[in-house]
Amino acid sequence: MNPALQRALAVAAIAGAGAWIGYYLITPLPYISVETFRATVALHLVTGIVIIPYLVALVIGRRLPGGTPLDVPVLALLGVYLLATANSLDWRLSLEVSMTALMAIAVFYVLSDGGLFRRWQIETALMLAVLALALRALWVVGDDYLEWLRLTDAVRGSIGAGDLVPPTVPKVHDVGDHANLLGGIMAMALPFFLVALFRPWPRVVRAAAAIGALALLLAAFFSLARSAWLGAAIGTATTALLFAAFTPAGLALVRRVWGDTPARRALVVFVATSAVVLVAALSFFAARSVESRPLWLFRQSGEARVDAMGAGAEMVQDYPLLGTGPGLYGLLYPEYSGKDPNHAFHSHNGFLQAGVDMGLAGGLAMLVLAGTAAWMIVDGLRRSEGESRLSIIACASGLLAFGTFSLFDAPNGFKGPLVALAGLGAVLALSYREGVAQSAPRGLLPGAWERYGGGTQNVLRAVVPVAAAALLIVWARFDIAHYYYSNSIGPQRTQQWSQAIDAAGRAVELDPNFTPYRLQLGAIEGGAYLDTHDASLLPGAIAQLRRATELEPRSAIGHANLARLLAESSDRQGARTEAELALKYANRDLAVVLVAGSALEQANWGDEAVEAYSIALFLDAGLAGSTFWQSTPFRQDRFPDIISRSVLVLNPCLMLRLHLEGVAAISVSRQEALEDCRASASASGIAAEKTTLAAALIEDGDLAGARALLDDVLDREPDYGPARTTLGSWYAAQRQTGDARAQWLRAGELGEVEALVLLGDTFLPGQVPQEVIDRLRGELNDAASQVQFHITGILYYRAKFFRGAPNITLLPGDWTQAVPARYADARDAVERWEAAELAARDQLSS
Repeated sequence: MNPALQRALAVAAIAGAGAWIGYYLITPLPYISVETFRATVALHLVTGIVIIPYLVALVIGRRLPGGTPLDVPVLALLGVYLLATANSLDWRLSLEVSMTALMAIAVFYVLSDGGLFRRWQIETALMLAVLALALRALWVVGDDYLEWLRLTDAVRGSIGAGDLVPPTVPKVHDVGDHANLLGGIMAMALPFFLVALFRPWPRVVRAAAAIGALALLLAAFFSLARSAWLGAAIGTATTALLFAAFTPAGLALVRRVWGDTPARRALVVFVATSAVVLVAALSFFAARSVESRPLWLFRQSGEARVDAMGAGAEMVQDYPLLGTGPGLYGLLYPEYSGKDPNHAFHSHNGFLQAGVDMGLAGGLAMLVLAGTAAWMIVDGLRRSEGESRLSIIACASGLLAFGTFSLFDAPNGFKGPLVALAGLGAVLALSYREGVAQSAPRGLLPGAWERYGGGTQNVLRAVVPVAAAALLIVWARFDIAHYYYSNSIGPQRTQQWSQAIDAAGRAVELDPNFTPYRLQLGAIEGGAYLDTHDASLLPGAIAQLRRATELEPRSAIGHANLARLLAESSDRQGARTEAELALKYANRDLAVVLVAGSALEQANWGDEAVEAYSIALFLDAGLAGSTFWQSTPFRQDRFPDIISRSVLVLNPCLMLRLHLEGVAAISVSRQEALEDCRASASASGIAAEKTTLAAALIEDGDLAGARALLDDVLDREPDYGPARTTLGSWYAAQRQTGDARAQWLRAGELGEVEALVLLGDTFLPGQVPQEVIDRLRGELNDAASQVQFHITGILYYRAKFFRGAPNITLLPGDWTQAVPARYADARDAVERWEAAELAARDQLSS
């Protein structure tokens, strides 16, 4: 073949493989995209556009994929996945997750096919894909930083040296599956860039690899994933150790550093020990320090992770052999804990998550896979030379980094980490095959495997094309039903009921055992009934929601909607039963609690409704100032009972906060709440209590006392947003507008809606900077209450069923008025500012 053509084909292979891997790494998860159906189909098409020609090529060439020691454990793991799916508590949902694992296995076999690619091609493609991921992440972070500078310039009129550092470190978002998983991928890929520094490549290429390594480190930092940082550290250390032990250059460097005299060796040991002790001491000091603890680093996530792991351990105890079934952790979590429903979608430990998904069988399969990879690494290091050995070193370090990351996060079931792992496995397989070709077999295992295991291996290799074809067929079958389901969402939003019902009904016909489709059809028919009062719609809506709760009895959304419709049908006892089930599974889902309370109120269960509403106040004390409590005579009359039963009365600082917000019907006087809050804040030292007390003291004119409290809070937690907001009010009370704006600007960057309202109101009508308006609107979209933006409900569909993405999860009602005063004020402020700006423009034009 012509050398130029050969080089062109090699470059094309790298570009194609890199683009294919990069798509999986960079694109967000389909089920968190705005248009989930399009994103899902795009993922399937990108997979199929490679897998289908590959299968055709295998048939035409009359050959099988694979051919490395990884075949048996990989396909055994796939078999356990399918067995656990068949035994799952919800086989339909588990099959969805198992297809993701099968997709990664198919990617592995394509990339590791020695007939298509060489080791260096896949390694380069993987490095380029991960580098593109890092650069995209840095671009997003840089854009957020520039937005901060623009906002600062608009508010302050200029940017000073103190404004160059934002109040909190920007975090990667909207890149890949999740910021934490992005960090894990960076940690896994970093060793490939490190070993590239020692390859016999041109200096410009090695310099580019060094720059790429720095980009990965920076992107991993901005992921703010501490598990990824630890994984990167372990991977780097492992790379250094293996390089020193198994390469001529490394051995020469060790001899040069170690020296040949006892004095030199003693000095090296002393320096190394001192460095370790110094790093450990600094880390311990930083971890123990209570001064200036940045919240972006010292996040209060340890308790949540322990809770998630504890729930996962209990699931393994209850389902030890084959687990609960892949992908069911999020559905079962409310039964085992439910303390953090918006984040606990997995057990935050990849090894524990494998036990939850597939039980002991899955753990054993993964152990065999890990053991085989370890054997290949050890044997490959013995038998390979040159660049193949460097690749194996990078694979070993990358796997160890990924394993370290998996101790604190669960990458199981996510496309990005699984495909990145498939790419690394492909490099290992190709490197091992290349290394084996360089030397004769050593040891018992290779010869024994060729003698006795070859037939078994060929049978298993024949399973690969069959499984890959099955993957595409199952996806296509699921996608057809998803198409109709997706088509029901738009008409539902615009109240085109007939069209919405037809589309949702077709989805149910095609995929009758998928809970979201039943929930959606019931919600559409129920919404149509509430809008048109067509009695013929009510029985069908109730039947669909009953079937949905039979398929998934833990669905708080399903029980809440069913309670609402049963109350409409005058089934008083049924409404109470379903509302109680909704409350049982709601946990911290405020919107579900309000719907359940509304159903109980409508069905004349007064005391039960009061209890439900008191839970809502416990979940968000800011609701106490909502107009929701004045919208019916029942709520007006029973509001004092709701307050008293909400356990808010047990927290004097919360009662003081309600006084500051002007909430009536509080049994405790303001002065009594103030004194009790003073005593509580002094004893507990809680930042929120001290901040509330400071706000009350500002209102009373005790500015010195308020400042002392705020200084104490901000000395410990400089980026505690509510304290920054209150400090701005402290400056405003003294008419120091510039200093007040500076504090509110900083608090607004920390996500404080109230601070942005106060900041905007310091400008004359019609002169509020557009950057302030845009930031407040963004915060309302991202950080609004559960009622304004039912994130828990949307996540319930998206992150627990992996396909559903309705805009309307709960039947409409006056519960949507239950918005905390701070959000209602923020909405009014945006409308007021925009109206004033429009009036000013009209005045200028006239």
